[in-house]
Amino acid sequence: MNSKASSRRKYIFAAAFATIFATHGALAQKSDDTMRIGMAGTIATLSIYHDSTPVSHFLSHGLFDTLIAYDERTNSYQPLLATSWKRTDERTLEFEIREDAKWHDGTRVDVDDVIYTLDWLSDPATRLHDEYKWDWIDHVEKLGRTKLRLITKRPVAYDLPRLAMHIPILPEHKHGILLGEKYYFGRSPIGSGPYKFVSLDHTQATVARVDSYAHGGATKPLPKIARVQVTGGWDYAERVAQWREGKLDILLDADPKLVTDLAKEKTIGLTPVAGYGMLVLAYDARDKNRAMGDARVRKALDLALDRDAAARVLPPGGRVPTGLCWREQAGCGAAPAPAMQNINAARALLKEYGRPVEIALTAQGATAAQVAERVAFSWRAIGVTVRIEAAIPEELYMRVRDHQLDAAIFPWHGGAMPDVQDTVQMLFAPGFWDLHNDSALHALAAQSSAATDDAQRREVTARAVALAATNDYVIPIAPLPTLAVHNADVAIDARGRWQTAGFTILDVSWR
Repeated sequence: MNSKASSRRKYIFAAAFATIFATHGALAQKSDDTMRIGMAGTIATLSIYHDSTPVSHFLSHGLFDTLIAYDERTNSYQPLLATSWKRTDERTLEFEIREDAKWHDGTRVDVDDVIYTLDWLSDPATRLHDEYKWDWIDHVEKLGRTKLRLITKRPVAYDLPRLAMHIPILPEHKHGILLGEKYYFGRSPIGSGPYKFVSLDHTQATVARVDSYAHGGATKPLPKIARVQVTGGWDYAERVAQWREGKLDILLDADPKLVTDLAKEKTIGLTPVAGYGMLVLAYDARDKNRAMGDARVRKALDLALDRDAAARVLPPGGRVPTGLCWREQAGCGAAPAPAMQNINAARALLKEYGRPVEIALTAQGATAAQVAERVAFSWRAIGVTVRIEAAIPEELYMRVRDHQLDAAIFPWHGGAMPDVQDTVQMLFAPGFWDLHNDSALHALAAQSSAATDDAQRREVTARAVALAATNDYVIPIAPLPTLAVHNADVAIDARGRWQTAGFTILDVSWR
């Protein structure tokens, strides 16, 4: 297709989308106080223990409570199901459990529910995908009617953020009776949060406000919306079609190229959420017999990158990453400056390598795909053959598992918690996402995980980030703006949270 035809096609496509969004405002309604949200991700279950997708995390925050809550406004941990806690030694935390919280079936939440949840997670027989999020728990002791003691296997600096962000408490009288069928609890869950479960099918989940909810305090207040309906799935075109039919009030993951100019339309809103996401570029360096396993090839690809051009294809609103973690995260150390573009040096390294380089660049999501186009342009300029392959998360996982990955651009949200541990665990330590198999990086990951002093953790993590950058294993490539396209009568608190979507189910309201 020639450039004029291509430009004409893009103009027609953009105009069609403008019509879609401009007419939507007249179709959507708020009379029934139901907020309809479309976002990427499966809805097989609403338990983040069994399905850690953006949709399940988004809804889980409203359905369940954790022991403590994290307040982004004050960067502090606040009471939730626990009214107070104290650290009695480097491996022990003691909690006082509140007596006024209830499960959605009316049963009182008690200390036994908390003990049951932590015991279930720490039981070696419990096999879950994200075991590293709770494998530091050794055991729990009941100290009284409302008091418990949590003992860790080793001193850890990230116990509070894990408890606040990744360990929702479950009802023993409902979850405990399922024996080996725990997965099915998430199909019709009972929680203690400000929203209760209403319905779930393969593509849509609905929750309703619990008007009696009162124990969340200022950190987790009663929601402003009576009902929230989330439509998931990986088919972006289908979600756009639902928007056009007036079935959605908020559309997430919209194609940035098509929505930037839509903020001028008075019938819609476009809210950039100040989240903590970034796009990262990772190479599969495990097989030293393949091109990506050769340090010269990875360095050439890094030196060829035009990072500014990659960032310019994105709409404003994203935070520019300076490293693989954010300074606000506990344990995050300073990162080295990215390599300056040097085309001649890149070509020289490829000449030294001496063989043709062909790369399948996997892009997860529409935003990553746009950045991938600019990255591919930079690589082709030094003689590399590049093809871009779009992938949903499951496809990316399979390529990693089957050693079928060359390079990938994917979103990274810092583990969705105000601590560096997920970045260390996922990107540096041995495990599923270990694309480098570098023993030196493994050792630094272990040191970071073992350190309890924040200054020491930051120093070790800085060394790990620098090593990953020096060897071109994984690097931040561009901001990841969270763009929420919505009806004009929708308001979103855009201050940014440690969540995949950048905001939670509690941050939406009607104007």
